[in-house]
Amino acid sequence: MSIKKEYLDKLQNKIGEKRYNHSIRVFKKAMEINDALRLNIDDKKLEQAAIFHDCAKYNEIYYYDKLKVKYNIDKKIMSNMAVSHSFLAEFVAQEEYNIKDKDVLDAIKYHTTGTENMRKLTKVILLADAIEDAREYDGVNVLRKISKEDLDKAVLMYFDHTILFLITKKAPIHPETIKARNFLLRG
Repeated sequence: MSIKKEYLDKLQNKIGEKRYNHSIRVFKKAMEINDALRLNIDDKKLEQAAIFHDCAKYNEIYYYDKLKVKYNIDKKIMSNMAVSHSFLAEFVAQEEYNIKDKDVLDAIKYHTTGTENMRKLTKVILLADAIEDAREYDGVNVLRKISKEDLDKAVLMYFDHTILFLITKKAPIHPETIKARNFLLRG
């Protein structure tokens, strides 16, 4: 890994061993997708986005309180705790782990919701997070297969699955997910 050991140790301490191991699996899956589709995404960007995508997880209130003034973070970010960690992680990655690359920060920020006109890096991190090897849910194996054949088709399939799941749970669907899905449908 090219990430400093002190950052890896700090991350593991903040998010715990289980979530840290998930991040390692996301990196491995992101590399598999990148290689299978010959996307030529920079390995360092893949590594940083994958490893730090959940850097705010389990510490959302702490990081919101700590960073809200410096980064002018809107309180609305905390209205959906299922995704708030990803929006906060953009700022945590900058502040705590010295990530400055806009592509990496966008991939971190949108790894749960997606967004319109996503770069390949963001799509890969979103998918890798959803299909890393420890994930088990109906349809995950099909999604794993499609993710190595057609990136946009896999992302669209992921959005469809997520939206249907949220509907069955009567949970809110983030507007960014709807926008991202519609953008992909328009091709």
